[in-house]
Amino acid sequence: MKDIIRKILREEREIDIPLNKKKYVDKVLKRLETDPMSPKQFIDTYDIDRDMSIYIRQKIAEQLSNVPIGKKISVYDKDFPEDISTGNYDISFEITKITNLMPWYLLDWYKYGDVPPNVILTDMVEVDVLLSRSGTVHINIQQDDGEYELIEMPIMEAIHDEDFGWEVESEIKDIIWFYICSFSPLALKFRTERDITLF
Repeated sequence: MKDIIRKILREEREIDIPLNKKKYVDKVLKRLETDPMSPKQFIDTYDIDRDMSIYIRQKIAEQLSNVPIGKKISVYDKDFPEDISTGNYDISFEITKITNLMPWYLLDWYKYGDVPPNVILTDMVEVDVLLSRSGTVHINIQQDDGEYELIEMPIMEAIHDEDFGWEVESEIKDIIWFYICSFSPLALKFRTERDITLF
């Protein structure tokens, strides 16, 4: 009985995109690799409709499904992408969960109507990350004499600092998101939104 229910649910989620639209999208996505246009310009220029945006989002979801879950990642690992700026951060993290890769709820036409392509492409991906407590960051701290001094701080202390903790947390989330996007250049190109929760 459970298998029958799973099959029915899977069929409800499968969207039949016409082959000619898939071929068209694959062709114009190749142009996007070298063209700096914004997602809106891309959608307008190539007349990307709902079906095509769903197909692109499926590609994003497929790429994001390759992100290693449960693996400890350090910004100093030899396989950490060199083009990701890590600034003064020496952190390790483990991505424990990525959800909402494909925003199925937006595709419920009866509930949400005809959702614009840009909304389908940018709908938020949710990521849970376990941040290692042993990380550090170097921060310029203003001393009593007005001079700034570069100080190494434990990462958790820096995150909880009332003056700049929000900025440290934001920068860590950016590093993690750029790492995730190294598996999905499309997510970066289409500016897919993200909600990263650090634990």
